[in-house]
Amino acid sequence: MKIFCLTLIFFAASIAHAQQPFVTDDVEVADKGKFTLETANEFDRLQPSSAPDEYQNSAHATLSYGLVKDVEISITGQFLALISRESPRVVGGIGDTTLAVKYNFLKEKDGSRRPALAVSGFVQLPTGDEDRGLGSGVPDYGFNAIAEKTYHEKNIFRLNGGYLFSGNTVNGDLGFSSEVHGGIFTGGASYVRKIGEKLQLGAELTTAVTSNFELEKGELQTQFGGNYELNKKTTFDFGIIFGKFDASPRAGFQVGFTRDF
Repeated sequence: MKIFCLTLIFFAASIAHAQQPFVTDDVEVADKGKFTLETANEFDRLQPSSAPDEYQNSAHATLSYGLVKDVEISITGQFLALISRESPRVVGGIGDTTLAVKYNFLKEKDGSRRPALAVSGFVQLPTGDEDRGLGSGVPDYGFNAIAEKTYHEKNIFRLNGGYLFSGNTVNGDLGFSSEVHGGIFTGGASYVRKIGEKLQLGAELTTAVTSNFELEKGELQTQFGGNYELNKKTTFDFGIIFGKFDASPRAGFQVGFTRDF
């Protein structure tokens, strides 16, 4: 319980970006020379296959920096807590760390049907303790392609398609390891609608499968949520999660903040 409390303290001390709470990424990048800080705390009920572990709590923070025009670099760290019905009841500690770069190479234009496009690449370092279930145990390398289109100013559609060349999608008790490293496809689609001047609401569907496309051994989850603008530089982000298959949570929720500097 002490570790779970530390996780909440870590979250409360953090501040949070545009596409949160959704996993599906957006094309936006931090302005040149500017920072953006995103934080979130996600609490999940695990699938029966994760027994004796029953719950997982993940607090993560991403710091992004506008390196040059339309290009940002970022680092993401996390603190994981696994809650079990057996001893030890709680295992917690630092999870894996991700380094990424994103390039928004095509922007939307008024009157054009062409979407905005971006691409990102990442390396996830195995900084979490694999023996305690807090890390993947291997470095991960992959990329993600992003498309975004706005309709009638208030409706935003986003599509992601990615590929993991080496590693796995393990994050504590969630995610899965492919028997052969690499060959993992990831995808996501989200719809967000602006409600008034400050509120955005939406939903997404995300998945991950190995190259043999055995979905029952992969991940499939949906999330409903949005964000509320507290001021010009800060949003409060919230979401409810439902998952299917062993590598996804049964259900969960997350709250966070996004802050531009």
